[in-house]
Amino acid sequence: MAKIQVYKFINPGVTSVKTPAVVAARQTILAQNRLGKTVEGVGNTVIDVDKLTNLRLGLIDKTEQVERRKKRRGKDQDAEEVTEKGLSGYFKKKGKDAKKFKPTLKTSSFFEKLFGWVGPLLSPFVVIATKIFQLQLMKDFLNAQQYQLWFVFRKCDFEISLIA
Repeated sequence: MAKIQVYKFINPGVTSVKTPAVVAARQTILAQNRLGKTVEGVGNTVIDVDKLTNLRLGLIDKTEQVERRKKRRGKDQDAEEVTEKGLSGYFKKKGKDAKKFKPTLKTSSFFEKLFGWVGPLLSPFVVIATKIFQLQLMKDFLNAQQYQLWFVFRKCDFEISLIA
């Protein structure tokens, strides 16, 4: 494909006449040449930025596609392991990969140590009591917030009744 030259310089011509009108015309033509080249350069820059944006978007699409394929391959590999080795081998592997969750509550361990052999029996009740206490605190806090909101509405109502 032939490259199109967007702007072509206009030859101001060579004359031996140095009248003010000829000099002004020559300077105008040179100024238009320079301005045209500048506008062409800006246009080329805009085209290059557009190309870069399109390339970047294409690269993002490709990386997303690669990630989807990688995830799909992993799922296929897991399904293949299940069919080949059976479910027990699959769950053994997943069990090793997963972190074991062991709840540790400081209050329950404190009561277990404090009360000895009765501690493990009392620890679920202590946990329930702390959760009830937390819910009670949250309820009190929300009621206080609700009261403050009610007070603001009441004050606004009073001010509006004064205006009306």
